[in-house]
Amino acid sequence: MLRVTRPPLRALSLSEAFIFNDKLVSVLRMTPLLEVLMLDGCPFVSDVVLQALAAVTPPPEGGERDAGARLLPRLKDIRVFGAACITARGLFELLAARCEPPLRDAPADADAEGARATIKGAVAFSWEGSSESDKEARFRIQVSI
Repeated sequence: MLRVTRPPLRALSLSEAFIFNDKLVSVLRMTPLLEVLMLDGCPFVSDVVLQALAAVTPPPEGGERDAGARLLPRLKDIRVFGAACITARGLFELLAARCEPPLRDAPADADAEGARATIKGAVAFSWEGSSESDKEARFRIQVSI
């Protein structure tokens, strides 16, 4: 139905939805006007979705360098709660990619204060069962953004 109607959705909230990464990315491709994405307790959604949101689609061969596009180019607000397969590192990489200029493109000795955030987010993590690297990434999110 989405393929046919292409609804002008501005917000999408999924709560305890049993949707897999590939299907969610397909839905997001059909809703380019989306500005708010809320994922609450979606057990099968992982960093794969965040990577798709962070990636810039390369321009067509011979096309202009800036012709690349992002999935959900108008995304301004992402909220993730109770998503066991989404990591702090994945969220940090998404937020870093959506800064202008992207933090990942900055030289290592550059000051991140000049970067302007184009997306805001709310995240709730459970400390239970978290790996040490995930806890470390969480700390960096709190400090860096």
